[in-house]
Amino acid sequence: MRDLTIDHLGRWVAIAVVVGAIALSIVGSPGSGPRPGQSAPGLEAELLDSPTLFDLKDEAGKVVVLDFWATWCGPCQRTLPVLDRLHGRYRESSDVRIISVNTDNGRDRAQAIRAFMKQRGFTFPVVLDDGEATRSYNVQAIPLLVVIKPSGEVTHVKGGVSESAAAMEERLVELIESLRT
Repeated sequence: MRDLTIDHLGRWVAIAVVVGAIALSIVGSPGSGPRPGQSAPGLEAELLDSPTLFDLKDEAGKVVVLDFWATWCGPCQRTLPVLDRLHGRYRESSDVRIISVNTDNGRDRAQAIRAFMKQRGFTFPVVLDDGEATRSYNVQAIPLLVVIKPSGEVTHVKGGVSESAAAMEERLVELIESLRT
């Protein structure tokens, strides 16, 4: 009888571990991303449909919003319209840069991302991560939003989706405006 109780408890523990892992993949790990207050890691990578590379060093003196995402990620698909509206709002700004960092992989990823962007009407720039940005930014779950001050210091890191798109957009605009020099 005792063995059945231990076996039963072991199954519940295993189920709890699996549910916890799934929840972290949806909302983001508390340890995911760089720590606020530290210098933003470097980021140099290919831009989708551009002959030039994106280099975070070139954005010194600007507020930079990085959004790590993938085309297959449901929660990412809820945050991308906000990213696109922010990009439209700050497109002409000389002191704010909105950048998406796509983490898809595969041989035809550029073509798949183009189709995804076109179908949804998104216009924000897409950095194609080869895995280096994901590693250097400690991305353990997506979506992951990282806001960088003009000084190059990480000021805000947010994993997952925990609020409405309107609330997220309002909060990001307030944060961006508070950081502009």
